[in-house]
Amino acid sequence: MLLYGGVDGGGSGSRFIILKEDGSIFAESIGECTNQWLVGIDKALENIETMWKKAFGNVGMTALKLKGLGLSLSGTEAAHIKEEILQKMQTKYSHVSEKTVAANDSCGAVLTAFENGERCTFIQAYVPVIIYS
Repeated sequence: MLLYGGVDGGGSGSRFIILKEDGSIFAESIGECTNQWLVGIDKALENIETMWKKAFGNVGMTALKLKGLGLSLSGTEAAHIKEEILQKMQTKYSHVSEKTVAANDSCGAVLTAFENGERCTFIQAYVPVIIYS
């Protein structure tokens, strides 16, 4: 089973959602702040890892490596911040996902705003491009 994850980062709280390949929700969790301006990059990524584990725990499973993970986080419009986040995801947090992409929180909102809530549109139209490119 291919699983993809997404993080809607925030200052007061964050959401981690795991989707099946067909776009249906597999698991989700709510967690702490992932705003790197408030807690720093290291703590933000630690909170993301915690939410990943918690999401799988919520469905009674041990965490599995995702095929892809999209991060919607404040500050990633700055190239050096985005680069540091992605580098740390590839090294310290490589057990979370095969491939990670990041966009600022404004882009994340736009990418997930689909008519009729069709999550599978995101998976089919966007994720394969970024995961396999």
